[in-house]
Amino acid sequence: MTKEEFLKGKSFRLNRSYINKDITFSIDEDNKYLSEEFRGKDNNILFSSHLMNIEHIGTKRIKCFTFVLDTRVNKTVYYKDMIEVPEEGNI
Repeated sequence: MTKEEFLKGKSFRLNRSYINKDITFSIDEDNKYLSEEFRGKDNNILFSSHLMNIEHIGTKRIKCFTFVLDTRVNKTVYYKDMIEVPEEGNI
């Protein structure tokens, strides 16, 4: 996925063994946070929730953070690791 596709709000997956295949991610309209999207069997989004705040959007990666039990957790996600999810009608 490219930075431009990411900023347009296209949903993406991360190829990690600990992330369920029915979970995707996307950026909000104001580019302030990442949402976690839970998808049904037909690939439609059932619901989404706030996941992490975006601290920095760079040319190769984004830097995000959240707080867990008063501890800041930082995460870096590279565009090259983002796998674009086809639109609901184009599965």
